[in-house]
Amino acid sequence: MGNKQGIFYYWNEKGYGILEDLLIRFPNAVAIFDAQGDLRKPRELAEKYPGRIKFAWYGGDRLGGELVRWKEESSDDIIIDRNRMIQHLIDEFTLGNRIHLYGSEPEWEQYWQHFKAIYRVVEENEKTLRKRFIWRRNGDDHLVHCTNYWRAGIYLLGESGQGGFI
Repeated sequence: MGNKQGIFYYWNEKGYGILEDLLIRFPNAVAIFDAQGDLRKPRELAEKYPGRIKFAWYGGDRLGGELVRWKEESSDDIIIDRNRMIQHLIDEFTLGNRIHLYGSEPEWEQYWQHFKAIYRVVEENEKTLRKRFIWRRNGDDHLVHCTNYWRAGIYLLGESGQGGFI
């Protein structure tokens, strides 16, 4: 959970109790869900909290295109360029400390482990000979993708002053 000042909370929960409590506690907050998972409960939440639930999809790599965009102008679906966005996150963490994590180092240990589980490889298209970077994983990387969704929310909604992202 965070806003344009940084990330200040994360949790692991199979259910949706904490999430719904946060939606109630922070009435301007927006939740972004992975659109390729089980969406029964997120769709229920979207009906209960109109305009506050968004769904993130990873689209294909777009050369020089947008990192993040709305699927359609009036949609709650967000399309993210997966590999470029992960690289952008890594750059923001390492090249200027643009993403702030609030709390103590031990509180963020599991989060850090998820980022340690990703690595970048170069893949070449045999037909075009074009090289591109691909991010792969060798362990749990769920929190990397959660961070990608948070960052996408900042891009699309955060600068407008709307509340934080869950």
